[in-house]
Amino acid sequence: ARVNYGDGSVRDVVFHKAVFTDANGAPDGIVGAMIDISERKELERRLEVLAATDFLTGVYNLRTFYDLARHELSRQARNGGELSLVVMDIDRFKEINDSLGHAAGDDALRKFVAVVTENLREHDIFARAGGDEFRLLLPATSPAGAHLVAERIRRAVNRITIRSPRGEIRLSISVGIARCHP
Repeated sequence: ARVNYGDGSVRDVVFHKAVFTDANGAPDGIVGAMIDISERKELERRLEVLAATDFLTGVYNLRTFYDLARHELSRQARNGGELSLVVMDIDRFKEINDSLGHAAGDDALRKFVAVVTENLREHDIFARAGGDEFRLLLPATSPAGAHLVAERIRRAVNRITIRSPRGEIRLSISVGIARCHP
C-alpha cells in the first residue's frame, strides 16, 4: 500500500497481520507490522525503465517498441483510423565512428534522438532498433502526415554538426514510411 507519513511523505509499505487467540482458541486480538519498502519499489521502477529503454539514448528499445506497436495495431483494428510507421537510419554512421571516434558517434545518436523527440506528440512511439536505426510509430497519422513529420525531422537533423578533435561531419538521415494495416 501507499501511505502518508506524518512528515507529509508518501511511502510504499507492506503490512503483515496475524490474529492471536486466547487459551480457548477464540480470537483475542490482532498484531501487525508495517514495513517500509519504498527503496525496493523505487529500485523496481528504475529497473522497469532500464528494461524498456535504450541505455545510451533513453528512448524505447526494440522489445518495448514491438509491445507498444502490437497494442496500437490492436487499437487500430478495433477503432479504425490511420497508423504509420517511419523507419530512420543515420547516414554514414560507421564513418562517424571510424573517423571521429565512438564518443562522436554516441554524441550523434543523442543529438539525433533529441531532435526527433522535439518533433513528436506525446502518444507517438519512438525506439532505437539497434546501431543507428530507429523506428517511429505514429498513431492517427496518414502516410502523408508521416511524410510531413519525417521531413520536419530530416530538416532539423541536417542542421546538426558533430565535432571532435579529429574533425566534424554534418548529420543526415534516410527515411522510409509505411502505412500500417490492422
